[in-house]
Order: sequence, then structure tokens, then C-alpha cells
Amino acid sequence: MQLLVALLLAGTQTVDVNAAPQAWSDFPVFVWRQRYAGRPLPDVLIEPFRGTNVVRDEDAEWVRAKGLAFYVTSAAGRDDVHVDADEAWTAQVERWKRTGDPAALARVPCLTDPATIRRLDGTLARSVAARGGAHGFGLSLGDEVTLNPSGHPLDLCRSDTCEARWRAFATAHDLPAVAPLTNVVRRDLAAGEFASLGPWLARRRFHRDVIVETVRRLASRAGAHDVGLLGLTASPVFGGIDLGALLAPDLGLDFVELYPALEGRALLAWRSARPRTLATVFVQADAPDGVAWQAWEHWARGGDGLVVWSDQYLEDRPAQRARLAEAVRDIRRVNALVPRVAPMPDARVAVLSDPDSIAASWLRDALLDGPTWTSRFPTYQREFGGYEARVETWLRLVEDHGELPAAIGFAELLTAGADVVILPRVLVVDAGDARLLERFLREQRGVLVVDGELAWVDRRGVPWDGELVERLRAIAPERVLDAPPGMEAYRATRVTNEHGRLHAFLDRALERSPYAGTPALRIRAADGTLPLLITRRNTADATWFTVVPNLPDAEQRGSMLRTARLQIEATDAGEPPTIEWIHPADGDGTLRAGDAAVFRIAR
Repeated sequence: MQLLVALLLAGTQTVDVNAAPQAWSDFPVFVWRQRYAGRPLPDVLIEPFRGTNVVRDEDAEWVRAKGLAFYVTSAAGRDDVHVDADEAWTAQVERWKRTGDPAALARVPCLTDPATIRRLDGTLARSVAARGGAHGFGLSLGDEVTLNPSGHPLDLCRSDTCEARWRAFATAHDLPAVAPLTNVVRRDLAAGEFASLGPWLARRRFHRDVIVETVRRLASRAGAHDVGLLGLTASPVFGGIDLGALLAPDLGLDFVELYPALEGRALLAWRSARPRTLATVFVQADAPDGVAWQAWEHWARGGDGLVVWSDQYLEDRPAQRARLAEAVRDIRRVNALVPRVAPMPDARVAVLSDPDSIAASWLRDALLDGPTWTSRFPTYQREFGGYEARVETWLRLVEDHGELPAAIGFAELLTAGADVVILPRVLVVDAGDARLLERFLREQRGVLVVDGELAWVDRRGVPWDGELVERLRAIAPERVLDAPPGMEAYRATRVTNEHGRLHAFLDRALERSPYAGTPALRIRAADGTLPLLITRRNTADATWFTVVPNLPDAEQRGSMLRTARLQIEATDAGEPPTIEWIHPADGDGTLRAGDAAVFRIAR
């Protein structure tokens, strides 16, 4: 091992970090107006960031007069695409639980209701026409778009218009005219009956299609204007959100905000054509250094800008405001120096994400709940769900290992460039999906890691006949691996235990083949107790590294975020490469609390 000697890179390119951003390359920051809704922000909230939001057809002449960056919030309306978990929602849930009345399962308002469609289209048309056609960085079609609040478990939507559309869908796909409710499917499965499972899975797909169709229609009605979605999180079971479909290039979204939960951000990691990405900085959630970390961590992953929630918290917390302003100035300076290419476009490790399998996994978990299954909320599921807990664990392990993981569907197995694909409780597998797994082994010479049951049923809900794992092992026994023991404890102990055995497992799976032309480095905190997120950007003449503490949990940031000394070593023989520091400009290997370390190594 040879310790690298760090040299200073004198920045020769300058940028006015206080100017209002004119393009995504300027890293726009939009202060969300809550306290100052409908009126100008005070200068103390304008000057550090120079950006805000305007709402639908709001004129906001003062925004344009000051030359601020802006985007249009909820351009198609808020309440039609977003449902609040308020008193009305609680009453609706309780009504269904008490009476079983199907009318309580209608989404209010229903997305297939012609009146809702007309209202959405009309609101969008007014937003497009407002401000003389000026939309700044684009029109957000919705914030936290979902079928029901945050994907809470309830069989929405059973409105008259949804039922009519379902009957047409059912006829085309040889399904029953009335789809089974979740409590019926749970009882059937508990009795060993599978006939209702396929239609239940199909109903989940039907509602995901409704959301996609709604977004597609609105995007097309915006014409040539840039459009996006904010507040997205994977919710394929009851929320109707299939992130893979919403992020597909053919949908035409120009910018998105993906909440940092589960595999949402990883779904973009392998895509060469991707929308611009925003992240919301929650000022109230962190100490000053933690707020700065939120900005740097997003930039490290290839992020293009921020939404700050909100003016109220920013105004009431001057220490957080000052620290965030400092981080934004530094990011904009670095952004002008670092080539804007996506971090690691060829992801080597990917988690397989399949909406049907996520739904089936939820259903299997809910078999344990009895009548309380309607309380299996997404927040609980993320922590304890059979699929979700595995995904969260693998994402952290792979990141802590120095890789930026991707998430892919079956359709991307042969095109995403992954060397290792994790199969986390992938319960729903069709014959065509199985063939893709076989081709991945034969043609891509890839490695499959099976974590949990594989191939419980096919997409019609019919139990699998035979062991798919054994079929795959017959092709390449050395490249079809079981998840190593100890995974279930990793997230709880990752910051207090190096878990050498788990990292050795990834070493063997990857065979530690370095990225083409990329220096082979080992980067760690000198004391070994601070997990790091390391991203790479490759250009023709250099690799650009960004290092930031990998602490996605706010509670961990509160106790662990600190200044640390980086240990950077070459892992291959030969002359050690020279580090050219970008941030901090006088870099000596110190990673300041709340900051990222950014450096370049020439090829």
C-alpha cells in the first residue's frame, strides 16, 4: 500500500456564486415560500440563494424584477394529484374498516373522473399562460403525487369511473370484472388458495398505469415547456407510483425530485439520459452542519439543484441559514470546475427492483397482521418489510464499500452494465424474466446474489413449479451466490463494526476489477468509524472523486457528523498518482463536518 501525497490545485476558473442561476449548470436553489406565500421574500432569504418558487398562475412580478431563478409549483393543481392524510382521510379509512362500504374506497377526487381531468388540464393551461409564458426552470406537474396519502394501505380507487375502466382492462387481460380486495386475498393465501392473487397484482398494475397516464397527458399538454415532478418516492403497492415508469425517457420529464428512500435515487444511477434532479433540504431536521451535508450529499450523487423547505425555518434558524449559504457558495464554485458528467454511469452493482414483487412482498408480510393490516404504513414497511429492509441494507453496504449502486428492472438486466445484481426477495417472476436472468449469466457473465425467496409466483399469481435458483446454478454455480450471513444486522451496526466479512463478500463478487482507466484507491476515514459515500466522474483525461459521510439518517448525523481525516491509498503497484484538490482548495486530506472532499486524479 502506498499513501498518496496530496498537491494543491489552484483554481483558475472563477464563477459569481452570488448571481441568480440562469441554467441547471449554475446549481439553482429554490426557497419554498410558506410564511411568505403570495408575497415577496425578504432580502435575507433571497441573497444567499437567488431562487424561489411561484405557485401555478401567480404573477410574482417581483421574482422576475429581481431576476431570481424560479420554477412553477403544482402547475396542474395540488389537491387533485396529492391526497393529504388529514381528518377527512382518517374518517374515510375508519368508515371502510367499520362498514366495509365500497363507496369508502373511492379516491376523492378520482383521477379517472372526467371532471378531475378537465380541472387538471384547465389549471395547467392557466399556469402555462401566466407570467406572459415565463416558467423559469419549468413547471412542476405535482408534488408528492400519489393515489392515496404516502401509499397508506387501502384499496383505492373503487370509484364508478375507475371500475368502468377496470372492466375494460380486465376484459383485455382475461381478469375478473371485479378485482378482489386485499383482505380477501389475505384470507385466501392463508388458506393456501392463490386464485385471487393474480387479479390483485393486476389491480396494482392498473392503478400504476393510471398515474403514469395522468402524468403523460399533463406533460404532453405543457407543450415544449420543461416539466417535472417533485416529492417522488416508490409506492407501487397502494400509492400507484412506479418510479421506473415515471423516470422512463419516453414520459418526457425534464426534472424530478426523488426522496432519499429505498431505491428511488438508484433507479437513475445507470441511465445515460436522465432528468435533472432536485433534492429538498429540510432545514428543521438538522444542526447547521447537517443542513450543509444535505446539500453536498445531493451534489455528490450528481444532483442539479435544491429546494429549501422552507422560508419559515430558514428565517427562524440563522445558524442553519448561514451554513447552508456557505455550502451552496462552495458547491457553485466547485460545480464550475468539475465536469458535469453523471457519477459512475456504468454502475457495477445493481439491486433488482420489480413493482409486482414489492407488492407481493408487502402482502406476504401483511399475512402476519390480521385485521391490523391497514396500519402497515410505508414508514414501518421501510424499516421492517421483507423487501424494503433488504434493499436499504444492500444500498448502505454497497455505498460503504465504495460503489454507487444502481436499481434496475428485469428489462434492464442486459443493458444497464451491472456486473453484480442483487435479487432481494424477488417473489414475482415470469418465464420471460427467468430467461433474462439466464441470459445475464450466460451473455453478460454477471453475478447474481439471491437474498430471500426467489420466484414464489408468476405474474398471473400462479405458484412456481420447480426451483429457479437451481436452474440458474446449473448455468454458473460459481456466479449464483446466496446473501452472506449477518446482513440483517448491518444497518444497525455499520458505524461501530467494520463488517470485514461482508465487504470481503462484495470483493469476491466484484473480483475488484477497477473501472476502466480509473485509479484503484482505498478511501476511508483514518479512525475507521465514519462510513463514506464515494462517487466518481470519469472524463477523457481524469477521474474526479467526491467523498462525503454516508449518514442518510438524521439521528446518526446528529451524533456522528464531525471533521475527519481521510486516508487515501493506492491499491495497486506502481507510481502513486497525484491528487489535485478541488475542495477544499487547500486540501490536506481533512474532511470538514458538513462538507464534501472533492479531488481530481489525472489519467
